[in-house]
Amino acid sequence: MKEKTLKSISKLLVAVMIATIALPSGAFAGHGNYKQDKVMAAEVSIADSEQETTKENTETTKPAEETSTDESSTKETGTDETSTTEESSTTETTTQAPTTEVPTTEAPTINPDFVIENGVLTGYKKAATDTTNKEIVIPASVTKINANVFYQYKYIEKVTFEQGSLLQEIGENAFKECTALKTIELPEGLQIIGIEAYRGCSAVTEIKLPTTIKYIYKRAFYGIKKVKELTLPEGLQKINYHAFYKMTGLTSLTIPSTVTSTYEIIGKGANVTTVTFANGMTKVPNRVLLNANSVKKVILPETLTSIGYQAFSGCTQLSTIKMVQTIKKIGESAFKNCTSLKKLTLYKTVKTIGANAFAGATNLTLKVYSNSAGKKYARVNNIPWEYTDSEKERMAEDLRVYDMLVNSGIQSVKDKYILLSLKNYVPQGTCVIGKYIVVSMYHKNLTAKSILLIYDKRGNFVKKLKLTIKDHVGSVTNVKKNLVVGINNLPGAVDKVGIITYKKLLKAKNGKTIKFSYRVTLRGCADFAAFDGTHFWAGRSANSNSCLMYGYRVKRNKKTKRLTFTNQYNLYVPANTQGLVVNKISATERKFTLSQSYGRIADSYLMVYEPVNIVTASALDTPVKTVVLPSMLEGICVSGKKTYVVFESAAGKYCSNQDNTSEIQIDKVKVIKTWKLLALN
Repeated sequence: MKEKTLKSISKLLVAVMIATIALPSGAFAGHGNYKQDKVMAAEVSIADSEQETTKENTETTKPAEETSTDESSTKETGTDETSTTEESSTTETTTQAPTTEVPTTEAPTINPDFVIENGVLTGYKKAATDTTNKEIVIPASVTKINANVFYQYKYIEKVTFEQGSLLQEIGENAFKECTALKTIELPEGLQIIGIEAYRGCSAVTEIKLPTTIKYIYKRAFYGIKKVKELTLPEGLQKINYHAFYKMTGLTSLTIPSTVTSTYEIIGKGANVTTVTFANGMTKVPNRVLLNANSVKKVILPETLTSIGYQAFSGCTQLSTIKMVQTIKKIGESAFKNCTSLKKLTLYKTVKTIGANAFAGATNLTLKVYSNSAGKKYARVNNIPWEYTDSEKERMAEDLRVYDMLVNSGIQSVKDKYILLSLKNYVPQGTCVIGKYIVVSMYHKNLTAKSILLIYDKRGNFVKKLKLTIKDHVGSVTNVKKNLVVGINNLPGAVDKVGIITYKKLLKAKNGKTIKFSYRVTLRGCADFAAFDGTHFWAGRSANSNSCLMYGYRVKRNKKTKRLTFTNQYNLYVPANTQGLVVNKISATERKFTLSQSYGRIADSYLMVYEPVNIVTASALDTPVKTVVLPSMLEGICVSGKKTYVVFESAAGKYCSNQDNTSEIQIDKVKVIKTWKLLALN
C-alpha cells in the first residue's frame, strides 16, 4: 500500500509539471508575483486533470494523457493525494513576496468659505458679524490676499498659514480692524504688506515678520499699541508713510541696513525713544524719522557715508547722536528743528552739507575742525561753533612746536630774512651760494614771472630778481658755484633746470630780470634738490609712494664750461618730499636728510637716514631720526653748522581764505644750528 501511494504521488507531480508547461504563454502576463502565479497554474492543472473536461487536456501529447490516466486512477487514494497537494500548495505559498499596497494621499480640504481665483484669495463668505468665526487657516496655495478680504472681521482671534505657504502679498486693508486678532505671524516667502493691512488691530501683542519681507506700505500697522518689540529683518527695503504710527508700545526700533526708501515711519505721538541704524547701512534714508518727536537717541553705524534729506527733521527731543567719521554728506534739512540738540560733531570727512541742514536747531553748537566744510558751513550760516577737543589739543601742540623752533633759532637773525611779496608769491627752495642766501618763489596763479629773493648772511634783504619764466619753480641749489633752478616741473611738462652763474647773480640789479645762462633737460624734475660735491640729487614732490629721486653725475665741459648731468643712480623716497640735504660719506655712501610736508595744518617732518650704498640700494629705509616741525615746510639747506629752512605757510595763497588757511604763518627764513634742530622734540 505504501509503495502504491508513493507511486501515485510521483505521477501526480509529473502531471502538475506538464500542466504548468502546457499553459498558454500569456498566462503569466500582467502579474507582479511570479511564484504566486505558478502555484495558481498548478492548482488549475490538477483540477483539469481530475475532470478531464478542458480542451487543453484533450489536445495534450500522449505522455500527458498517460499521466492524466494514471492520475485519474489514483483517485482512490484521495486522502493521501489531497494531503500531498495541500502540502505542496502550502510550501509554495510560504515563499511568496508580500504584496505592496500603494498608499493613498488625501487632498487637502480647502475651506469652502474661501473664494480663491488663480491663487488669489479674493473673498470670504462668512459674515464679519459671525461670533463663531474665531480662527482661520490660509491655504498654502494662496499667493495673495486681496484688498479688504477680512476687513472689520472683529471676531477673528487667530490667523495661521498652512505649511509650505506660497503667500507673497497681503493687500490693502486685508485685515484692517480685526480687533480680536492677537498675534501676527507671517509665513516665509511673503514680500509685501499693503496699505493699512493691519491698521486698527488693537488686540495684537506680537508681530513676527518673515526674513523675506521687502515692502511695508503706509499705515500697515497703524495703531497697534500693545506690541512692545518689533524686529525688522535684514532684506527689508521700503517702509512707507506712518507704517508704525501710534504703535505706542514700542520704545526702541532698529532699522535694517537694507532699507533705502522711507517716509515718516513713526511720526508724532509715538513712544519710541531710541532708534538704531544697523551696521552695514551706508545712507540714513530720506525722511526716515521726520517728525518723530519722541526720539531722544539715535545710534549710527560705522559704515555710514551720508544722512538723507529731512532724515531727523522735527525730532524735537533728539539730544544724543554720535556722528561717525565715515560720513561725507549731510542732506538738506537733515536736522531741521532739532531743538533739543546741543552739540554735534562734524568730522573733517564731511564734504557736503545741504541747505537748512540745521535750521531751527536753536540750541545747537557745531564742533568742527580747522579748514573743514563743517567750520565753513557754521560760519557762513551763523551757527555757533567751536573746535573739537582733539582739534584744540592739536593746535596747542602745533604752537608748542613753533615756539620751540623760534626759541631754538639763532637770535641775531630772529627778525631777519623777512620774506617779501607773500601776497602773490609762494616760497619754495633755498640755498647758500657765495655770500648770498637765495629763496625761489612762484606766482600763486602762475600768471606772473617767478622770482628770486636774495639775502646776505646777516639776514638783510639785498635784491629781488625776476626770472624769465612763469613756471612753478622749485629747488635752488649751489652746484660748482652755479645757481641751479628747478623749472618746468609741472605734470606733463619737460623737466629742466636753469643755470645762472654766480658772477651773473652778483651783477644783477634789484627788480630786474635775470636770464638763465643755459638750460639742461633732466630725466626727472627738481622740486627738491641738493649737490654732494660730485652728484646732483633731485626728484618730484608727489603725493605718491613711488617717488623716484635721481642721482646725476655732474661734470663741467672743458670746452663750453657748461655743466653736464648724467643719471647714474635712482632711489625711491617718501611721498611729499619738499627739501633735501646730502652728505657724501665715501664714493659709494651718502647720508640723506629730507623735509616732508603736505596740507595746510598737518605737521611737517625732518627725516634723517642712515648712510646708504647708492650703488646697491633701491630706496631709503626707515629714518633713524624724525623731527616734528610746523606745517608747510619746504626747502632746507645746510651751510657750515647752520640749517636754513623755508615755510610756505605765510603765502597769501594759503592764508587769505579763512575757511582754508594755514594756522601758523611763518614769514621768515628760519636759521638754526643744525645740532639744535636735530635735538628738537
